[in-house]
Amino acid sequence: SYIIIDNCSFYYIGGSYQLTNESTVRYGNGVEVWDNAHDFIVKNSYFEQCYDEAITNQGTDAEQYNIDYINNIFKDTHLGISIWLDDSGTMHDINISHNTGLNSGGEWSYDERPDKRAEIIGLAETENVEVYNIYVMDNIFYESTEYLLKKFIFFDDSTNVIVGNNLYYQPNPTNTLFKYDEVKYDISEFSELAKRNKLSVVLVKPFELF
Repeated sequence: SYIIIDNCSFYYIGGSYQLTNESTVRYGNGVEVWDNAHDFIVKNSYFEQCYDEAITNQGTDAEQYNIDYINNIFKDTHLGISIWLDDSGTMHDINISHNTGLNSGGEWSYDERPDKRAEIIGLAETENVEVYNIYVMDNIFYESTEYLLKKFIFFDDSTNVIVGNNLYYQPNPTNTLFKYDEVKYDISEFSELAKRNKLSVVLVKPFELF
């Protein structure tokens, strides 16, 4: 807690085999906080070729709050930003804004992973976790081999998470833009879902971005 990461670069992170409790794992997050964490900022930083997430806060039975991920770029990482808690705890006042995610799943490790789930933004929590004041605003989500957004399971209560003013692009209109509760949505389906849940959605063509 009380950590600021500013104007840093992270390249080719993770993938080494490690033996933990007699099972083999391959860690690979660029920046991670685990379990209890607060007043943590990652900003103005660049991530490329991460085996797993570029940035993440995660854990079990923990309290995580006052976390800001602002103005970062992550390119060719398996996952861009993910936040999650298991079992129980509290996760609140987390701001994900002005970030640019490019080509999740385009990293070296994609073909090697046994659990392919490339995504730019992933939010998840179990039913016993208290979640509120999560903001995903003013970001660019540009292309993923799997989906741009995954598990926004706060849709049942719009006060828990505010998603708005983001730009979304997938190269093919039939590509998955969003995955929610194991259901995949293409661009048109996601647009309808967003309207029902009062989300601000802008879908762009590549020449409108670059």
